[in-house]
Amino acid sequence: MIDPQKFWSSKDRQVLISGEGHWWITLDYRKGEIPTVMWFDVEFDES
Repeated sequence: MIDPQKFWSSKDRQVLISGEGHWWITLDYRKGEIPTVMWFDVEFDES
């Protein structure tokens, strides 16, 4: 389950590409210099 509070507070090393509050597409640099593309939907508990 995605914790909305944890999700909103963990934006360091992520670039938000597109989204509308409960869902976002991000470039995630937390694992290194080459990003992974992540999709989060907090409302439906998906990533």
